[in-house]
Amino acid sequence: MPALAWALSLTAWSEQRRTRTVALASAGYCALIAAAAAYNALV
Repeated sequence: MPALAWALSLTAWSEQRRTRTVALASAGYCALIAAAAAYNALV
């Protein structure tokens, strides 16, 4: 996530758009971890 935030700081996007992008990426990462945990709990 820090690398993504840094890379987005180099774009011409507004702060709001960069923050929204990092938040969306964080939510996706959390969903991926939750799916992996659920899979491991069931197998």
